[in-house]
Amino acid sequence: MDTATDTMPYSAPVETSTAARPVQPGDRVQLIDALRGIALFGILIVNISHFRFFDFYRPESGRLVDRTAGVMVHLLAIGKFYPLFSFLFGVGFAIQMSRASGPSPSRYLRRLVALFAFGVAHSLLFARYDILMRYAVLGMLLPLFRNAASRTLLLVAAGLVLFSVVEPQLLTGYKEWRARNPVVLQSQRDDAAATGRAVKNFDDAGDRGSFVEVLRANWNLLKVIPAHDVRDTAFPRIFAIFLLGLLAWRHGVLVRPREHRRLLHALAWGGGTVGIAGNLADIWRSTLIQHGVPDWTVRLAAVIGNLSLTALYIAVVVLLWKRFGPRLTFLVKTGRMALTNYLFQSVAMSLLFCGYALHLEMHAASSLLFALGIYSANVLLSVWWLGRHRFGPMEWIWRYLTYGGSWGRAPGAISGGETS
Repeated sequence: MDTATDTMPYSAPVETSTAARPVQPGDRVQLIDALRGIALFGILIVNISHFRFFDFYRPESGRLVDRTAGVMVHLLAIGKFYPLFSFLFGVGFAIQMSRASGPSPSRYLRRLVALFAFGVAHSLLFARYDILMRYAVLGMLLPLFRNAASRTLLLVAAGLVLFSVVEPQLLTGYKEWRARNPVVLQSQRDDAAATGRAVKNFDDAGDRGSFVEVLRANWNLLKVIPAHDVRDTAFPRIFAIFLLGLLAWRHGVLVRPREHRRLLHALAWGGGTVGIAGNLADIWRSTLIQHGVPDWTVRLAAVIGNLSLTALYIAVVVLLWKRFGPRLTFLVKTGRMALTNYLFQSVAMSLLFCGYALHLEMHAASSLLFALGIYSANVLLSVWWLGRHRFGPMEWIWRYLTYGGSWGRAPGAISGGETS
């Protein structure tokens, strides 16, 4: 390939131009793309259960292989890879800000509006659980922290994570007051009933309905999601992880790992130990609560456990990248087409498992094989496509909507493959 990062897989080139322009292939940091490629596989493993309506927490089959698969996915995947994606979103913002000019406010807004539109289309056509809309909304707040001190970023991130866990306890009095208000109480019941009906209709349509019925059910669910998301404690956690990504890029953790070996080793060993302990606490949540452990304590252990394993994954990849990176170019190419591949996964799962298509049966263990097959298609598509084009199809559309230009002459034209 003709990129600067082929021989310097960690290093980001120094931007010297003051003209605003989209990131070019030669500007990319391969390690970051590889982490995106890894995140895509982890997210696929978790999301696939949403298309056949089983729960990894409670595998519907009594078979040992399904129970084992459920525990392993819970322990190693659920709650670990969306934080990785969130971390990389923060890194991506920091990279944009570190360029000489940085994106103009209007261009940055167009980028997020386009991302939100992708999320709406994704939710309407395929998925109940979409992260793109949340990223777009929360991304609006990131410029406020562009010049914040590193200590401020760290304290705000820690505070947001803690708040997301203890918020129910902090607002207990307020919620009790709302519960005593008959008008508010009835409104809450109506909202809960509407959300429940929308979710049930979504599940029924996906399992037995036609494509039009799926669209109708998705639209009805999409209308109730905003009210639910406003109260979702995942919002502050996602933004906290954005800030950690910004902080990591600012200090060169991903591009100068030798300077941060002590930190990376601490994250690897500590992340593994704390992560497994926190996730075991989450698996045994009901037992711990029955023995008098406060619920918020178990929730905090689970959140810290998830984030610790995410840190472990990042640290291990960074530490080993110089040795093994040249053999993992397939991860780099898959990550370069992260948006395309994320949407491709939903299309593939819809065609495989929805009632209007093949409607295949699947259990917890077999879902891992399906996930491996879909991800292999992601990899093959990415390698083939980027051998002929400079950008993935959805990435090119996103660039066009962000930077403008004509379809035939969008910034960083789509044609022109790599010259490896």
